[in-house]
Amino acid sequence: LRVFYGFEVQALSGQLMNYFAVTNGLLVSNVTPTDKNRQLGLMAGDVILKVGDTQINNPAGLIDTLDKNAGHAIEITVSRRREILKVNFQR
Repeated sequence: LRVFYGFEVQALSGQLMNYFAVTNGLLVSNVTPTDKNRQLGLMAGDVILKVGDTQINNPAGLIDTLDKNAGHAIEITVSRRREILKVNFQR
């Protein structure tokens, strides 16, 4: 993911889901520091919940959904510090 999208994710264990107060998603563990990624607004520690209308539960689902929307802006729903935010993403 880091090479194509500029960020890395990891699956959430049950303990992490409790900590972040979410029932699904992927934890953003690293964001490559580029100007594009700063504009995107994703931060390490965010939990990606949805891409568009698709609920995200695993890295394969995230990659598939992002690839299907390549070249188009898409909304990513994240949980940041237990607050739900929406960021626009375009590859």
